[in-house]
Amino acid sequence: MIGLVLLLLAGCAAERRVVGNTFQSSFPQMNIRVDDHFKYLGKTSKTGQVKTMDGTRDIMTESEYYLFIPTNAKSHLQEFLMVHIQEIQTSWGSNSIYGNQRNLDYSMVDLHGEKYEYYSRIFTHSANWQARNYLFDSGHTLPSCLLLGGFERITHGKLMIGLYYYRDATAYEMSCKNKYSKESLSSKEQDGIQSLRQRALRFFGGQDAEVPAQPLRKPE
Repeated sequence: MIGLVLLLLAGCAAERRVVGNTFQSSFPQMNIRVDDHFKYLGKTSKTGQVKTMDGTRDIMTESEYYLFIPTNAKSHLQEFLMVHIQEIQTSWGSNSIYGNQRNLDYSMVDLHGEKYEYYSRIFTHSANWQARNYLFDSGHTLPSCLLLGGFERITHGKLMIGLYYYRDATAYEMSCKNKYSKESLSSKEQDGIQSLRQRALRFFGGQDAEVPAQPLRKPE
């Protein structure tokens, strides 16, 4: 019980900010330097509900989104970065995203001394996505179809950290109208997915080095 109280107090007292182009967090402790190709746009947050893994109940979740756009960005964005901190009421379970059929790439990477699961997917955004709404309210528009390169890890049981790179899917001649799987990708599409990974790593200050697999946990 004491440990739980300390965890809650730490969460409430957390200080998160962007200084220059560096995302800083006291809890969880993070210091992520974003590549100078991007500049910080701002932060938005949302409180909502997600289903448990068995679908029997809803649990509260609190999310913070820190958004970075290209330094020479015009109104229409071809790419952007997002740091996402999500806290839920209960703890995260033990199911990995490794077997998700939407993954076009998957590996474990070491990023700033922490192990993250990396994956890439075709991504279609919707009107209930808080990050999209913030970008739109800031005077920007997005391609209808994006490729997502995401790094995720769980810390302190209740916090999920996501570092996400989004890019116009047409940059790799891919479309949300098509169905893709890791096994069905053409050589050209595989090259595009590899390029996405390399750009995501570079923009978040990482190196292209894989580490042994470790499952990411999802809410029970």
